[in-house]
Amino acid sequence: MGTAGGGARRNRGVPLLNRLRCFFAAHYLEAVDARLKGSPHRQLAAMVHDVDVDILEVCAATGFLSRIVATDFPHARVSALDLSAEMITGARVRARGLPNLDFVTGDATTMPYSDSSFDVVLAAFGLSVLSPPARGRCLAEIHRVLKTSGRLLVVDVDDALNRAALFHACLNLVHRRRASGVAGSRLVRQVESRGFRPSRHLNGQGGLFPFQMIVADRAAGMGQA
Repeated sequence: MGTAGGGARRNRGVPLLNRLRCFFAAHYLEAVDARLKGSPHRQLAAMVHDVDVDILEVCAATGFLSRIVATDFPHARVSALDLSAEMITGARVRARGLPNLDFVTGDATTMPYSDSSFDVVLAAFGLSVLSPPARGRCLAEIHRVLKTSGRLLVVDVDDALNRAALFHACLNLVHRRRASGVAGSRLVRQVESRGFRPSRHLNGQGGLFPFQMIVADRAAGMGQA
């Protein structure tokens, strides 16, 4: 009984630990996202067009980008998808007053949306968090839920173009593990392999925390490649 009771207490503690982890992670992300040099989220939001009505953000976390888009395009229907129920709960609170923004708890590799549902899919610093196989499945799902004329807009981590400075050298060591799978031309090649036609790729943007931006059109019939 002692062992079972101890296990039960530990199991009850897991949701609390998850909530605490998400609480601190959300506050950290909100603080960092708002202060990134080059304002990558606002740059990405500015690439949305007035004619885009149905918009999805994958791996949305706190919904920082989705809130910008929903505010700038009040006529649009914005959906923000994230796997973490705790993160989504906090995101809904932050998005009060934005009736055109909906938050959904779900897996970006098996999205709960019909084919050809969205004009635009956004991904802000989320693809690099996924494992390579999961990233491929996510890109295939994005291709599936995009309309034929749809676009994928991405901002994600990148290597610093200037590696001579000591700080940049240290920074590259710190975030190398996350950036290694997407930096340079790696991410844009993965996007192409899943049926997209990149029309724009900007590397080494930002300052001390470099990022890249990708704009890609959906290519018909290639999402499962």
